[in-house]
Amino acid sequence: MKLKKILIITGLISVFPLTGYAFDLPKVDVPGVGSSGSQTDVKGLADQQSAVVKSLNAALRDLSKSQNIIASALGLQEEASVAKSNAESLSKGDLSGKDDIKKAVTSTLEVQKKIDEKMAQGITLDAASKAKFATAIPPYAAGTINIFQTANKAKDAAKALSQTRDLTVLAQLGTLIYVGSEAPNLISSFTSATSNISKFATSNGVDTSKLKNVTKSLGE
Repeated sequence: MKLKKILIITGLISVFPLTGYAFDLPKVDVPGVGSSGSQTDVKGLADQQSAVVKSLNAALRDLSKSQNIIASALGLQEEASVAKSNAESLSKGDLSGKDDIKKAVTSTLEVQKKIDEKMAQGITLDAASKAKFATAIPPYAAGTINIFQTANKAKDAAKALSQTRDLTVLAQLGTLIYVGSEAPNLISSFTSATSNISKFATSNGVDTSKLKNVTKSLGE
């Protein structure tokens, strides 16, 4: 009996080979992938991505110029050199893809962290350093206001992509997605930095009136 069953099964296999064509496999529909019903405005978001990159470039450039001055006034020569290099690179408008932007954002945040740590030590600036520090306030204010506005725009624009699963769209708008995801960190970091700079400058007799526009942009 067992031999007979084996012969029957063997015969069926020879007639219906076990290949993908032997079975009617159900298709899995992945939302957004290859779907003609996608409502994502790719062109509109691509335009917003270009605007975000341009705005972010300008914001990081101004912040790096300010960081170079502040770090130098605080005696942080290594950080001043890094900030100067960043400012020079950003002045050329070289930011293009996500990797370039991520590198610039990371470097700017790292320099700011060192500056914050140095100010937290409560050092007293001499007259020359105080005068130098004061010149960093205007570009810092301009860069920070711009970074807040850019981060919020990127965050809002990236929300439009939260429902799509179209890999082509996601790849095309990867830079916008990155900036949108980094937005909370940028806003938090420079909100804190603004408070630190304001307190330190005030304690050293440096005019901080130009920082008022920064706090206004936060609704404070």
